[in-house]
Amino acid sequence: MAYFSKIISFSLVFLLVALACEARVLLQSPGFFQTQNTQFILNGSPFFFNGFNSFWMMNVAADPSQRSKVSDVFSQAAAAWMSVCRTWAFNDGGSQALQISPGVYDERVFQGLDFVISEARKNGIRLILSLTNNYKDFGGRPQYVSWARNAGAPVNTDDDFYTNEVVKGKDENIGFDGYIGNWILRIYRIYRRYIGYIGDISVDIFT
Repeated sequence: MAYFSKIISFSLVFLLVALACEARVLLQSPGFFQTQNTQFILNGSPFFFNGFNSFWMMNVAADPSQRSKVSDVFSQAAAAWMSVCRTWAFNDGGSQALQISPGVYDERVFQGLDFVISEARKNGIRLILSLTNNYKDFGGRPQYVSWARNAGAPVNTDDDFYTNEVVKGKDENIGFDGYIGNWILRIYRIYRRYIGYIGDISVDIFT
């Protein structure tokens, strides 16, 4: 279980970075980032980028009447030749939560995230999607520890996020691995067209 979870987490990091379309200067088909010594490599060539942080996009886009704000940011960023954006892909247990309670998700918020990814693709901007937080803002690891504690798991501090089997994923409805699993299912259903999906999704994600 632990080995399988590491494979999922490691593979998903690379998959999520590659979900959005190529930057305008890259006319090749979308690919995955690699590293060569200290250099990022994309489609065989060095990849240099200007990036920005916009943590709020998913929650704003959950309201269709506010989505133009997301579109405007990506449009302005593309005009300034920015090619990478880091944004939140989580919100656990609080206001406008993506994960309302363990294993229960708000489809409206997920659709907001779908919109963010789609708009990034339209503007040639790649995304770094953060899947949790070190602090209590937007839930993060303290929320997972709290959920595990409420379920009777012997947890003491937020650091148990890294070591307790329930928090890590022994219970897939409570643990962080359960969230990762839901991400993979959503990628299978929705995002596969962005990554050139052909054949078995397990090959594309896990190898």
